[in-house]
Formats: sequence, C-alpha cells, structure tokens
Amino acid sequence: MNKLKKYVASTVIFAAFLLIFNGCANLNLNNKHENELLILHTNDHHGALLPYETKDGTLIGGVALQANLVKQMRNEYKNALLLDAGDVNTGSSLSNIFDAKPDILAFNALKYDAATLGNHEFDGTYEKLKTQMELSNFPWLSANVKFENNYIAKPYIIKDFNGFKVAIMGLTTSTTKYITIPAKFDGANGEKIEFLPEIHAAKETLDEIKNTNPDFVIALVHLGDIKGDPVHITSVDLANNTHGIDLIIDGHSHSVFQKPLVINGVPIVSAGSNNRYVGKAVLNLKDKKIKWNLVELTSKDFDLDDEMNGILEPFIRIHDEALNSKIITLKEPLLFENNEIRFKQLPIGRHVTDSMINLLFKFGIKADFGIINSGAIRSGINAGDVSKKDILISMPFPNTISAVSLKGDEVMELFNYIINIKPGFGGFAQISKDVSFTIDSSNKTILNLKIKNEPINPSKIYTIAVTDFLANGGDGYAILKKGINKFDSSVTLNEAFIEYLKLLEGKI
Repeated sequence: MNKLKKYVASTVIFAAFLLIFNGCANLNLNNKHENELLILHTNDHHGALLPYETKDGTLIGGVALQANLVKQMRNEYKNALLLDAGDVNTGSSLSNIFDAKPDILAFNALKYDAATLGNHEFDGTYEKLKTQMELSNFPWLSANVKFENNYIAKPYIIKDFNGFKVAIMGLTTSTTKYITIPAKFDGANGEKIEFLPEIHAAKETLDEIKNTNPDFVIALVHLGDIKGDPVHITSVDLANNTHGIDLIIDGHSHSVFQKPLVINGVPIVSAGSNNRYVGKAVLNLKDKKIKWNLVELTSKDFDLDDEMNGILEPFIRIHDEALNSKIITLKEPLLFENNEIRFKQLPIGRHVTDSMINLLFKFGIKADFGIINSGAIRSGINAGDVSKKDILISMPFPNTISAVSLKGDEVMELFNYIINIKPGFGGFAQISKDVSFTIDSSNKTILNLKIKNEPINPSKIYTIAVTDFLANGGDGYAILKKGINKFDSSVTLNEAFIEYLKLLEGKI
C-alpha cells in the first residue's frame, strides 16, 4: 500500500475513534489509556481466513486485515483482551481441508486470550478437537460441556490488569447435541459427551467466580440471541436468569449488532460472522462503564498484515493445487445456456436442492423439500473430469446450507410467491423433486400442492432446505423469515454439492 493510502487509512481510523458514541473524546496516546481496558471480540469465524473483494476492489474481512487492526489497538491500549465466542470451525475449504489448523495458527499469531467452544467445534471427532486445543496458545472455555465427567475446556479464567481482575466464563449451546453429531464423541465403553443445562452451569460457575473477588465478569458464550426452538437457551435467557455478569459477548446467531442489547441491565454484544467485523468495547476501570462499537474490516481502513499472510501462504498454495485437481468424473453434463436457469426448472437445479437435503440429513435434519434461487447457480458443469474450481465457478457464493420450518398454510404462501416471480429474475426458484403442483393461470395461484406425493396439510410443520440468503428473506422470500426451528450448517452450497457428487460417484 502506498504512503498516501496508509496516511488516509490511519487518519480514518483515528477520526473514527474520536467519534465514539456521544460527541468527541480527547485521546492521549502517551498514557496508553491506563485507566481503560480494551476488549476486542469476534465470533462465528467459520474458516473465513481470506478477505473477499467487492466490485470496487475493496477487500472485506479476513485475518490479515484483522491482524492490522489488532496491532493498532494494542499499540494504543496498554490493557487489552482479544476474545472469540466460538465456531472457529466449518466454513471455507481452505480451513476445512486442514481441520482448521491455519485458523488456530492465525488465532495464535493474533494472540487471542480465550475462545469459547461453539457447536461447530464438535463437527469432527473428539481427537480432532483435542488436537486443535493442543495446538492453541490460548485457553478454550465452556462451563457446561463434559466428557467422562470431566470438563473438556476450562469453565472460566481470570485475567489481572494491575490489580483489576476480569473473570471470563464460557458457555456452549446445549442444542449442539442435536444440531451436530455428538455420537462421534462416544467413548469405547459407552461414555458420552454431556451438555449441561446452560443456566444451571452458569449459576454454579458464577458462584465459584464470586469467591475470586473479580472486578468485572464477562460471559463469553456461544448461545445466540435468537431463539431457534422452545428449549433453546439464548444469551437473553442468560441475562434474565443470572446475577453477577457485567458483559455478555455472544455468538451462534451471526447477529450484527450496531449497539449493545441491554437485558436485565446486562449489555449483550455480537459481531456478525465470517470475520467481517470485530467488536470493540472500552471498559473504564474506575467506574466500570462500557463504550462499544462495531468495526468493519475493510482495506479502506486497514492494511493487510504481511506476517499473517506469511502464515497462510503455504496453506493457500497446497489448497490451490488441490482446487485444480479432479474430484469426480461426471457421467452426464449439467449445462444450460445463458440465463436459461432463471426461466425454467433444470436438472442442475434439482441436483443442487437434493444436495442441500443430503447435507442437512448429515446433521440429523430431515428436510421435506428444498428450494434454491437460480441466481445462486451461475453456470453449468461439463461432463468428464470435474475439479473443485469448476464447482466454485458454477456456485461462487459463500451462502451456507440452512433449514427453516413453516406450517402448511405458510408453505402455500411461499409457493404462491414463487409462481409469481418474474422469469429472468435471480429469485426464480429451482425446486427439489419432492414437490409437485399445478397453477391456476387465471389468477396465478397454486393448486394441488403435494409434498412427497401427499397433499399439503395446512397445520403440519414442514422443514425446508434453503440457503442462509433465502432464510433471511433474500430475493423477496420474506415468508421464510417467519420460519421456526432455524438452523445454519455453516457448510457452503458448493461444498455440499461436491459432497453430493462424490456420494453419487458422478452418476447423475
């Protein structure tokens, strides 16, 4: 980056910190903010090691930009914490093929102080998790996960800043036991991984923490602020049902907070997902008041850190070589011309939706049908040897496979929206083979809708395989935002499709 750009970037950063919350604050860089504690936090990293590029060439996210931010902040603040609220695992192919080793090494280089176990830390085996924890130069936390009656991670840690003691407690959503595959953790003699009730575990741990006389207590949790189902304990529930927590740093819901959510006097903060943002809290050590804001990682404000790029380079080289290698031989082509996929149902659309259903089944979720917006599929795939690069060209977006449930009458509403989408629009739906219907052309409404050859039942709950983009109402699918039992696998569409092709051995 040239000197002018560096000057502009540093000026922007300096100005941003002058405009925190109400009015301006005078900065004295010589005293290193000795009476303040900086708390930087992330969550739901999901293997997002590299930035992505926008149309104007701006880079967004990634650990190299994050490293530049962290170094600047640590240079400014004498007292600093860097924390992660879980789900380091599962997302990009660069992370997945190395079992998140580059992610852990990046976190080590960033000098994280602690990370909480998220549900996706349990996507692999116990041996995989133990290897990751042994590789980490920082402690993993969780006060409610045990194996063979022993804590897998530390329930809490204490950090001391010149006599100011900060306790950091971890919690992991107990829904992990049915949104991942914890049976892989079963011991040889039938021992099972145990997820203790979050509130009970928190109360017991807080009582223990109280005996250490902390000045400030942080709950670093992977619970989420959005209730997925009636038994799901959220960070809001934690704030409402405990005493003694001063700040909740949350993950799991991928929520992008613009300001703290204050529940029962306790501020809850979260920093989105996929390493696009870093949360920044500044704690006054005298009055314990907190100022918080969200920082977006962008090359307009931060440089790429050379040291971090050096850590990633050997992994990127091996990954890129693998990207061009054959993954499957496709017996028949999955081709279409121009934007044909935005006008009619095509075989590639059916196979993509089938791959989404297949992926969710691995997580124990039986989807009744699947839909995908045609704009997510940018090109066809030729018969013959297929590389991962071919799949990424066809499905380039990092949208993740998700599930959402609707009542039958809402499913009718969904399909009445679908049949009225203008052909040529990216939201034009490709639908799995489990669905059939006719259309009343006189008033453009759905008739004879059947799911798996059964007439739609208005009161029945149906589970739909979608992407996170659609689940959040993208392309006008607002009805999906009303859904219940929402689940995000954090596995991208292209990864799910590759797995599906391998399962079929290319015979489509």
